[in-house]
Amino acid sequence: MRAVWKNIPLRCANDLHEVETEIQDTIAEINNLGINLGFTYLDTECVEELLQSHDKELEVEDLIRLEQDRTYDNQETDNKKEAETKEFTLKELEEIFRIGELYKQKIMDGDPNLARSLRVSREIDKAVFCFKVMYEETKKCLKQIRIL
Repeated sequence: MRAVWKNIPLRCANDLHEVETEIQDTIAEINNLGINLGFTYLDTECVEELLQSHDKELEVEDLIRLEQDRTYDNQETDNKKEAETKEFTLKELEEIFRIGELYKQKIMDGDPNLARSLRVSREIDKAVFCFKVMYEETKKCLKQIRIL
């Protein structure tokens, strides 16, 4: 009976050695794939650290946070799609400029501090500058279409 028991630890040790070899082979394969994909800074230590960081089970709070992140990402993607499809018309841009000028005039008329009024006026101009560029480009495109 003792002869059987003597062989069991050796057999288990061999099995553990095989598992360790498989793990090292897998880490090397992941490392090679990463390098082939352009992750030049990747090394086996990084892969081992990543694998060790994922050996714990997720707790309920982690799962809730992951679901919230995923929901937020989906909403953000939807918002980007909407933003990409929506463009201002020339009339809408002109309305933005008109309202900006009204704000600037109201501030200049009501604020006794001239330096502050001018600074706010410049900031409003900076804020709508990108819309002015968009307005000019749209007008230029419309002129070119009319010419053709």
